[in-house]
Formats: sequence, structure tokens, C-alpha cells
Amino acid sequence: MADVRLNPVFEAFKKQIGDLVFYEYNGKTRVRRKGIPKNPKTAKQVLVRNSLAELVRDWASMNGIMHMGWQAWASKKKRKGNNAYSSENFDKQRAGEPVELFKQLGTLKLSSFSALPGQSGEITCSFEITGGSSGRFINFFTKRRDSETEYEGFTMHSSGISPESPFTINGLIPGAEYFVYAAVTDAEYDNATEVSASTGVICTAGN
Repeated sequence: MADVRLNPVFEAFKKQIGDLVFYEYNGKTRVRRKGIPKNPKTAKQVLVRNSLAELVRDWASMNGIMHMGWQAWASKKKRKGNNAYSSENFDKQRAGEPVELFKQLGTLKLSSFSALPGQSGEITCSFEITGGSSGRFINFFTKRRDSETEYEGFTMHSSGISPESPFTINGLIPGAEYFVYAAVTDAEYDNATEVSASTGVICTAGN
């Protein structure tokens, strides 16, 4: 840096001329060259950025009771639902693990949930709902774990009212690996006012 005395001609300029930045320090005008922000793209940094971007897209692709649950949980901590979803799930997303897709809203609970490969393009899900399944709905969500597309969001598979275990998800890509999530609701998804916390697993669709 250097002390400078500005010619009146330059006083009409703002604090920057080209790559020179002028600033006041201890009553003197000084000048330094403008720094060039570094934007290294190491593998770790790319993973961090991609993980956060994926969570943002996931939030945008969902709606309804999923958002309601997170917003209710986040409001108790004076946070916003979308920010809470991203920050709470960041480590899981970066590690390639199932995220926490739903926060519990109400009293519904899944006692157990598991998924196994079924026939070609199928995954078979076994579950148990606390208090029984009568009058309840269970919604399954699948998402390719290593999709080759730019972005592939969640696909919902509804069991209908009073579901019986097991439930078979079909129409998947044979041999592809999926995140599989399950959450219980008190009504069809678009009309639900209560939801259980979700349970997520990784499963390969049958070949």
C-alpha cells in the first residue's frame, strides 16, 4: 500500500480506478491493488457446493405437509423451514446417506420400516405403524442415489388408506440404487395435517 495525494481531477472518481482501490486510513488517502477473489474448485469444495445445491432443489421439489413439518419445527428455533432442512441434512447429503425428509407434525409414528429388492424394477417395503394402520396413509418416496441426469427429484408412491405391509414400489430402473423414504399421514398427502418423522434407507431395485 502507499500514501497518495489525489489530484483534484481524480477526486471526482469513486473509490476505485481500474484495479486500484483508494481508501482513508488515519486521515490519509491510501491506495492498494484490488484483490482477485479465489474460487478454487477442489473435489471437497465441489462436493460441498453440490450437496447444498441438491438440498435446495429437493426442498423446492416438495410441498404440503413436508414443508409444514419443517416450518413448525424451525419456528421454535426462530429459523426458516428451508434453511433448517438444508442445514440439518447437510452432513447426511454430503456423505451420500438418506436425509431426514420429514419432521414429525402431530403424533403419528412409524414403528419400523425396511426395503428389499423385489422383481425387476421393484422394491418391496415392509412397515409397521404405531397404533395400527386403520384410517392412516403411508407415503413412500424414491430418488435415484446416483442419477446420471442433471437433477432427479423425489417420486411419491401412495399406499392408499389403511395400508397393509408389504407394499411394492414398481416402475423403477432395474439394478439402480435408490433412496427410499416412508412417512405416515392422517389423510391423503395433499390434505394431510399430521405426518410422522420419515425413515429412509438405501435399496437397489430388482434386476
